[in-house]
Order: sequence, then C-alpha cells, then structure tokens
Amino acid sequence: MKPLFEKRVGAWVAEQPVTITLGGINLSNVFGASWPLSKIEFFKDHLIINVRVKKFRLDYDEIDYIDKKFTVIRIHHHAKNMDKYVYIQAAVRTGRLLEEVKEAIKKNGLKIKVKV
Repeated sequence: MKPLFEKRVGAWVAEQPVTITLGGINLSNVFGASWPLSKIEFFKDHLIINVRVKKFRLDYDEIDYIDKKFTVIRIHHHAKNMDKYVYIQAAVRTGRLLEEVKEAIKKNGLKIKVKV
C-alpha cells in the first residue's frame, strides 16, 4: 500500500530522552535506534518510522500527540511494543517539517493531535 505522506527525516527511538541543546542533539545517553536518513510514512490508520533496518509501527490510536521542542518533533505515545521516546528531525528546517506533517494530517483526515 502506498503511503498518504512520506518524508526523509532523522529519527531516534529510545528508552531515555535525548538531550536537546542549541547546537543539536546529544545522544550520549541514548540507547535505541537512530539514523539520520530515516523515513516516516503516514498511512490511513498508522504510521511507520523506518530507522535503518528497523521498522516501527504506531497505530494512530496509540499516539497521544505530536509537538515540537527546539529542533526536533516528538511523537508522544503509549504503545507497549515501542520505546517511549520517539523523535524526528528535518535536515534543515524542523518547523517546515512540522507544517508538512500538520498539512498531511489535515488533508487526509488522520486522527493525530498536534500541539504547537
């Protein structure tokens, strides 16, 4: 099935939060999956984050909300089969990425709350 929206992003899926600094992201205490050339894909009832060779699936009813913190977008969720902290980041402008995600959610009527 073809995704409704897809985008290349940097992605981190981890048990512990990353430390966000003005210069970027400090991953020194993060154990999990991360890759700067990841992809996020939105489908009718779920999204998939491809991080290297791992695929993480989140059904929309498992997502509490999405928000932006400094240079990253965090996906807050309560899925039991996935690490708690999920972040995505654009190569250049994360604010623009958030606008594209919000536009895709609205255009396709996806049930995801976005906080700004």
